[in-house]
Order: sequence, then C-alpha cells, then structure tokens
Amino acid sequence: MAGDPVIALGRAFLIETTSGTGALLPAMLPFDKLPEFVRGFADTPLFRAGQENQMRVGGLARRRSES
Repeated sequence: MAGDPVIALGRAFLIETTSGTGALLPAMLPFDKLPEFVRGFADTPLFRAGQENQMRVGGLARRRSES
C-alpha cells in the first residue's frame, strides 16, 4: 500500500491542507524531535476524551435535575 500512488496523493493532500505545504512528516523528523511529536499526538486524543467526558457528565447532571 505504501507504493500506491492514490494513497500517496491522498496522504500528501491531507497533510498539506491540515498543516501547510512545508509540513514535515514523522519519518522526516530528526530522532530527537520524535518523543515531542509522539507526546503531542497522544495528548490530542486524551484532550478529546476529556471533553467528551465533561459533556457526558454535564448531560447526566441535567437529566437528573430535570427528573
């Protein structure tokens, strides 16, 4: 799949529309920058999960107060 031109074009499109044309791919990063990249990548889903949890808790509290 890595040699598939459609996949390569789609990947390039997503990266350029999200981060701009000068974005570095993870494989292009220097080794000393990878831990920082991975930490930032891991922080994003954790942040989103926290938001989802706050919305869920808020919704449950509203339902209880309406009952």
